[in-house]
Amino acid sequence: MPGIPKFFRLQSSMVSPYGKVLTVFGASMLPPAALAAIGGFDPLTFLAPAALAIGAGLLCWYFGRRAQQNFKPRHASLLVILIWFTLPLFGAIPLLDHTDQSLTDAYFEAVSGLTASGATVLSGIEYLPDSVKLWRGIMSWLGGMGLIVLAVAILPNIGLGGRQMMRSEITGPNKDSDLSLQIAETARGLWLIYASLTALCGLCYWLAGMNELDATVHAFTTLALGGFSNYDASFGHFDSRTIEAIAIFFMLLAGFNFATHILLVQRLRRPERSPRLGAGGLARLRGRLSYYFAGYRNDVELLPYIFTAVAAAAFVSLALHYGGVYASGGEALRHGVFNTVSIITTTGYVSSDFYAAWPLHLSLLILLLANFCSCSGSTGGGVKMVRALTFLRRTKVEQVRMLHHYSYTQVKIGGGIVSDKVVSSILFFMMTYAATIVVVTLLLLASDANIDLVTSLSAAVASVSNTGPGLGAVGPGANYAILNPLATDICSLAMIMGRLEFLLFLLLFSRDLWR
Repeated sequence: MPGIPKFFRLQSSMVSPYGKVLTVFGASMLPPAALAAIGGFDPLTFLAPAALAIGAGLLCWYFGRRAQQNFKPRHASLLVILIWFTLPLFGAIPLLDHTDQSLTDAYFEAVSGLTASGATVLSGIEYLPDSVKLWRGIMSWLGGMGLIVLAVAILPNIGLGGRQMMRSEITGPNKDSDLSLQIAETARGLWLIYASLTALCGLCYWLAGMNELDATVHAFTTLALGGFSNYDASFGHFDSRTIEAIAIFFMLLAGFNFATHILLVQRLRRPERSPRLGAGGLARLRGRLSYYFAGYRNDVELLPYIFTAVAAAAFVSLALHYGGVYASGGEALRHGVFNTVSIITTTGYVSSDFYAAWPLHLSLLILLLANFCSCSGSTGGGVKMVRALTFLRRTKVEQVRMLHHYSYTQVKIGGGIVSDKVVSSILFFMMTYAATIVVVTLLLLASDANIDLVTSLSAAVASVSNTGPGLGAVGPGANYAILNPLATDICSLAMIMGRLEFLLFLLLFSRDLWR
């Protein structure tokens, strides 16, 4: 057909950026390969897929360099989709030996890591080679902030496609406003803060008693809100209030919009621009603090995010104590706060099997809250808090219009008016989100006769929101290995769709994308 060569010629501008991302991903397998060699395991388990990824990436980089100037927004959308479906194939290769050579399970594990979901099909994780543990952590860490953002950060010559790729990659409805004119500088700032917080988290874990590998891997997965642990019991293995408190702090911090962190760092680097008040020292201090933390103060999501987390943790803790689940108020507070914060931020760590020990309504509550608690621009999944706020404000506007037919009321957030176009886009996104959960639930029920409604529904919610553990047979005390291959593939697809925020994935079915 004469149209096919033209079609591939038009898509050739994606080859070079794809090669750069693939090269970065292949290079990330080298530290696990070195750790495997030190531990007495075959480093080829990682070196072979690393060489394959780097080799293929460099070839794509070289042969596609001349067509890169034709990169358009639709190419960015298609490229991001291509990356998130193909990179797990390379990431799954080192895991094949630990999934009984099942590509379906290995691909699921790699997808879960790269989408920072935290769901797993592996058992006896503490007995895995240290290199595999590290690789699971690295995948979560890379996927948390986004491989594409990393590629733009360290490869500033990625070309005109950098802005479009980051726009497609960054989550949340206000993604355009979070991008500065210097796109590579923004990407580097994001990763610098992300890496610095990860290093600080790892140091805190180590000082609290974790060994070097556990501190590194858990720091990776904490800041990524990924949830992979080096133990089947997750944080229950450590049984440490100090470690759990550190995790709670950094999980909450990772749920912030990272643009606010960038603004803080920028203002700390330019203190001369802060207000110089002639009043006393206290007034001067307040002025400087107001200047430095203006990004947090002006973030419309931050207070609702913190309020939701605190209120949910308090409610669950009180319900656990007075419901008789924990006789000790301290234990109820400890497990209630940790598990609630972990699930609602879509991290997926657990300190106990809350599905088996807690009343079902509490487990369902925190799983449902995972769908919207995290802020946009964070490493968390789900709908995001700003969309939930917009939905609530839109509901209030509709109530006013029902009572006052001729009134003209608009949705306002943070003192600004949200355009009807943005509101419509958010409402469509939320309907798509809910419909996807329903469809995935039905598909899981139809594909696997061994799972019940609670298992299938919670697996759908946990996969689409990139939370990880569900309830029932895929609850905190179990894993996704119980699913048959078809159901496992459905969950893999659901995790990718959640990471792509659905609308980008739906572009695959648009005729205009393929012209």
